Amino acid sequence: MYCNIVENVLKEDEPQEGRAKRSILFNCREYLATHQESYGTPRTEYSFAALIVVMAQATVRSLLALIYVIVNIVPVIQMFSFILRFVLDKIIDIRRTKNVQQITVKLTIFVVQLLSVYVCLIFIFGFIVLPIIQMAIAIVTKFVVRN
Repeated sequence: MYCNIVENVLKEDEPQEGRAKRSILFNCREYLATHQESYGTPRTEYSFAALIVVMAQATVRSLLALIYVIVNIVPVIQMFSFILRFVLDKIIDIRRTKNVQQITVKLTIFVVQLLSVYVCLIFIFGFIVLPIIQMAIAIVTKFVVRN
């Protein structure tokens, strides 16, 4: 089936009488050349060395984008300092309170606030941080194992 399709394309690619002198393959190549010319690739014949250079550049850009994503996760670490300060402020406030009823109310509010923070952390780590870390580990593992 696949061979038949390729044969049909190659047969159709040959210029025939009554048809335009340009073939399907040539038209396709011209379309790609025009598109790639806007990115600085010359319209002339495209060499293997030029292909390797473009592939290397694309790989480096992709790795830089991945590093950029990982670096932008760093503010999540800073978030823990804010959480720690919040917890310490609340605990100090509760410890300074003398009335048992006020302690109970403040402690209940504090527990509800901590549960809310916990839910937010699960969302942040489960949907944002962990997938990025897993992806980075998978990429590093593929480089190390060469699989």
